Amino acid sequence: MASLFISYSRKDTDSARKLTEAFKGQELDFWIDWEGIPPTVDWWKEIERGIEEADIFLFLLSPDSANSDVCNREIDTAIKNGKRLIPVVVRKIKSDKAPEKLGHLNWIYLRVNDDFDSAFDKLMEAIKTDYEWVQTQRQLQLKALAWERSEQENSFLLRGKELHDAETQLATNTSKEPHPTDLQREYVLKSRQATDRQRRVTFGISIVGIIALVALAVFGFVQAGLATNAEATAVANEAVARTAQAEAETNAQISRAGELSGLALSEKDNNLITAFLFGIEGYRKYDNPRTEGALAALLGSYQNLEGILSMHTDTVESVAFSPDGKTLASGSDDISIILWDISDPDHPSTLSTLLGHNSVVTSVVFSPDGETLASGSWDQTIILWDVSDPKNPSILSTLPGHEDVITSVAISPDGNTLASGSWDKTIILWDVSDPKNPSKLSTLSDHNDWVMSVAFNPKNGNILASGSDDGTIILWDISDLNNPIQESTLYYDAQSVAFSPDGNTLASGSWDNTITLWDVSDLQDPSRYTRLIGHDSSVNSVNFSPDGNTLVSGSSDHVVILWDITSKYDPRKITTLAGHGDAVTSVVFSSNGVLLASGSVDNTIMLWNIWYSINPFQFTTLGEPFSGDSDPVESVSYNSDGTTLASGEWNVITFWDIIDSRAPSQVVILSGHRDFITSVVFSPDGNTLASGSRDKTIILWDVSDLENPSKLSTLLGHNGWVSSVAFSPDGNTLASGSQSIAIWA
Repeated sequence: MASLFISYSRKDTDSARKLTEAFKGQELDFWIDWEGIPPTVDWWKEIERGIEEADIFLFLLSPDSANSDVCNREIDTAIKNGKRLIPVVVRKIKSDKAPEKLGHLNWIYLRVNDDFDSAFDKLMEAIKTDYEWVQTQRQLQLKALAWERSEQENSFLLRGKELHDAETQLATNTSKEPHPTDLQREYVLKSRQATDRQRRVTFGISIVGIIALVALAVFGFVQAGLATNAEATAVANEAVARTAQAEAETNAQISRAGELSGLALSEKDNNLITAFLFGIEGYRKYDNPRTEGALAALLGSYQNLEGILSMHTDTVESVAFSPDGKTLASGSDDISIILWDISDPDHPSTLSTLLGHNSVVTSVVFSPDGETLASGSWDQTIILWDVSDPKNPSILSTLPGHEDVITSVAISPDGNTLASGSWDKTIILWDVSDPKNPSKLSTLSDHNDWVMSVAFNPKNGNILASGSDDGTIILWDISDLNNPIQESTLYYDAQSVAFSPDGNTLASGSWDNTITLWDVSDLQDPSRYTRLIGHDSSVNSVNFSPDGNTLVSGSSDHVVILWDITSKYDPRKITTLAGHGDAVTSVVFSSNGVLLASGSVDNTIMLWNIWYSINPFQFTTLGEPFSGDSDPVESVSYNSDGTTLASGEWNVITFWDIIDSRAPSQVVILSGHRDFITSVVFSPDGNTLASGSRDKTIILWDVSDLENPSKLSTLLGHNGWVSSVAFSPDGNTLASGSQSIAIWA
């Protein structure tokens, strides 16, 4: 099971032995240095490796371990590697005497007079909590360290399913202890960038090959001069056939590419290969930075794009992820539903095609257990499908009852109730607890125009929202399914409605190109609290990320927009995903928030990897935010081991302890300059700091003891501001820049 690194003071050996004997009874692996590491071994590297390879860092807390330099160094290494820290008190110690980095954690007491069995049970519970994530985090850290120590060699990067799994784990567990490390985030980001770069290079090579084939075909036709129309058609057909596979995978928004290359392309022309041909021709005719940038833009503007699914032959009206995120369902105007295997998003494939409707499929949704799929259609029916085996789906039942096109279907959180909205201006509630024998419960007919969208509150399945072309959104209490109550009406046009995961916010997309966020925490008094403006056409679909921090919207302007809504009254646009060649009809997040699917009138579904768009590197602000009354920080520098940051602000230098980047602390402030500090830099060994200033001086500081730094000397000689200082690699000389450059030995 768990691999533990046990850090302790030699004076606590008896406690350590008692604890490890108990661990043996639980079949726990542990690393502990009983006798001391042999002198022939680099002892610290051996300790570092033990910590890196452990799942959990166990610290036996006592006055002696708290004062031990080695033990504290071990704590720092554990924090750097993102280990779960569990402090176990083995001897009485005051909280203010314990290492600060353990102060925020829950201590487990295993002192001589404590009930050992009870305390040991608590310890085992702490070890087992989220243990699968602990193991995954350790494995990812080891791979990231191997990559870092290989000087970031690309062959150590993650690829394919391994990369996707890592992104999923980071997305799902980012708020859990132990937190992902910055190295892990950088490692996964670089892996994703390398994968996307490789995909673009491969695609670029295929484009060159296709262009060459087309050129050769045309050249051969011109040279021959005798080819018949039939022969010419055959040549063209052969070229088209060779490009079919690439075309199927690379349909995208071409009007953008045409504009960049200075040429006009029809908005309906969504063939990326054609865009490349126009782009190359534009560059050949008009050799300038704008046309040159067009080709680079085609390859670089799709960095979030994971894949394009293009088996449908008509508009994709609706997309839905299964609860486990491994299957995607898509409903289309071609009257089919396709189930896609996206367990490896880099290599999606079709599982099956569902044929049962005799007209446009407008809406698809999975049941909470993922075993049933509901679909609504222009044929005025709803079909319940058994998709427990997505390779062999079957029809469970068909629900007739509406008198016009069904626009939207939704299933309650408990899976027992289905709601359907229709152009017949009604909503029907269905009992689908037994999907083989569903029944109609009630009809809601308070809307005066088409019902365009319905959605259940995920936290309270008794609340249903419906948006209509009559300019209203109605919130219904359906706790009595046979007699639903209209709780409140929001007066705004809504093409799409969606609840946040906590159920307190409702988003609605409108014909007027905007999105409205509503506070519905109090159903008796809902209120509009903000509008999001960014689309250039009707907003057809809105949805929330699983954590509720991000909203996605798809529009007839062909783009998808991601919005950061963590600040309720100050939402902001994160990024725009451009790629579709026509209106975006449906957008939805996967259950882990890593993938986004968008369906479009261009007949395609695009899979977007949006993890790093909505989860940038965590950062911490040191000091007070800049304002008109504060002084700017003009220079910062890390020490050699990256545990300390120095910053120059006005005429003082501040040292920050950043071993735990999530909880940095101010160590000490130095003063000595008489004007703005423009540059600070640590020597390679980390023992000296140089600071340059507008006071025309450079000061060298002894920072070997960061808690008690001291001035070594002041270097005079410049006649103007010192704008920059830098140490040589060996640390024996210093260069400074002003009106001239000076070298100091």
